[in-house]
Amino acid sequence: MVPLILWLIAITIVSFTIGFGIVIMTTGFPPSPGSFPTSENSVPIDGAKEAGISLSIGTGEINIYGGTAENVLIDKTTTSLSPALETTLVTGSGDRKFISMTGPEQDNKTVLLLDSKRLWNAGITGQIPVALDVRLGAGHSTLNTGGLNFTALAIHTGAGTTDLDLSGYHGSDFTGTITNGFGDISVRVPAGRNIRITVLRGVGDIRTDGMKSDGDYYVTSGYIPSEPGTALWVEQGVGTVRIVAVKS
Repeated sequence: MVPLILWLIAITIVSFTIGFGIVIMTTGFPPSPGSFPTSENSVPIDGAKEAGISLSIGTGEINIYGGTAENVLIDKTTTSLSPALETTLVTGSGDRKFISMTGPEQDNKTVLLLDSKRLWNAGITGQIPVALDVRLGAGHSTLNTGGLNFTALAIHTGAGTTDLDLSGYHGSDFTGTITNGFGDISVRVPAGRNIRITVLRGVGDIRTDGMKSDGDYYVTSGYIPSEPGTALWVEQGVGTVRIVAVKS
């Protein structure tokens, strides 16, 4: 199984390199990141009591943090060669609102290859609870969750790194999933909360600090199964998983 996975990874890397070379020969190299245009997009709360937010791009970097201006649900800044190719869909009414923000389509290979420096900085409100879904084809995602309040969290990355920092999280307990095909995952949790993390991994190792191990489960030192808590599922294809319990 391991040789097969490594062989498939090698084929993917070679295919990507060949494709990138063809695009460069036909279109040239993209400008430096400093010359990329920037655009802003925000969605108001407008009376909603809870929200569902979906953020999805093919390649690039997503930075998410807690905190927005009053009555602002999400405030996103994009630095990219092609911000006009992004779409935002807002649905729902009354107490619940749904927001979907999407980058270029996955089948737009030229844009994905030349716009790999696409950067999203997104502030999300902590004034109402949020179910957040983040999808990144290839790149890096960082979530600093202080000030946020989750009902659910899902992070999906095809190839790249994922950094989830819950050390400053003071919201409600929730259920979350992190899936990563190829790359490293880093999770920081508050040592004083009731948290259990289930890790399913393929090729790679797992490193922990301040967590107790019980098979595929890792729990904070004071974890009590009978009491409410936060449950995370981490599924890793190839790479290292790091879990750190941070004392306040």
